[in-house]
Amino acid sequence: MRNFSLILSALLPAGCAMLISGVAVAGTAEVVRDLALPGYQAFADQTVIYRDAAEKDCGVNAMREGYDAVFDTWLQVQPLMFGPAEEHGRALAVVFWPDPKGMAARSISAAMKGDPATLDDPEAFAKGSVAGRGLLALEKLLYDPALMDQPQSCALRRAIARDLARTGDQILTGWKQGYAEALLDPANKGDGTYLDDKEVLQMLYTQVLAALEMDEDKRIGRPLATADRPRPELAEAALSGRAQRNLVQSLNGIEAFVAALCPECGKTQAALDQAETAASALDDPSFAGIATPEGWNRLDAVRAKISEARQIAQVEIAGALGVTKGFNAADGD
Repeated sequence: MRNFSLILSALLPAGCAMLISGVAVAGTAEVVRDLALPGYQAFADQTVIYRDAAEKDCGVNAMREGYDAVFDTWLQVQPLMFGPAEEHGRALAVVFWPDPKGMAARSISAAMKGDPATLDDPEAFAKGSVAGRGLLALEKLLYDPALMDQPQSCALRRAIARDLARTGDQILTGWKQGYAEALLDPANKGDGTYLDDKEVLQMLYTQVLAALEMDEDKRIGRPLATADRPRPELAEAALSGRAQRNLVQSLNGIEAFVAALCPECGKTQAALDQAETAASALDDPSFAGIATPEGWNRLDAVRAKISEARQIAQVEIAGALGVTKGFNAADGD
């Protein structure tokens, strides 16, 4: 499991550091200190590196380098889809998926046919559809032969890289300028969203379950569809051969989340480790192998392990924290 710990004093204002040292509830403090702040810092840093590289060269080969690093750092914090990441649709502006109506393709087409000046104006570009922004829109421009060499493709790739850096900075700033303190001391520093420490813990627990459901129902369930009619083309990031990698990275991020939130929840952590190990062993980067019965069954077995981990978490984490599942941003999708 990846270690996200960074020097706390470099990330938190003094008030937050004091809260973590004594006042904040165990679990919440660890999530903020060991996962959220360093994770969003890593994402913001990686997007800046990627943006700067794109400013120098927005060609396909150049921008494929670094793409995986940006996606990987995002997947480590994607379970934390609340607060500054949820506000203003920022998480969707990083990864808009699933996309059952093909909105990304239409948004990309519109951007290419629109005013080229919009692509050079980060504020104007950010007002566009989230479907035409982020990592999966960029994937199409990097890996779809029909889009890679269009006249505006290079400029659009560069615009998306700038937008990712802008979004990464906004999320990190939101955490460092108020949201971390609100989670650590909701009664005194919050805005009323969470009335007390228990409500914060309940929200965090709900996010663990939501992240597991995302992997089980979306990352695996959508491409698996049915045994007699699998849909590997529906896998997340299949075009760039990242479907398996995304699943593994997501499970890794969830395991880190659970370890921070509930270090005593060993059964859940063991179940997640088993699911991650099984996902890592698939040897099916784009999930194309699920078109065969053997490949379908192997991915379905990973789904079963994730389902088992989720059921264990519902008992073990809820019992340890004394909470129940609440509403999350993904409900109703």
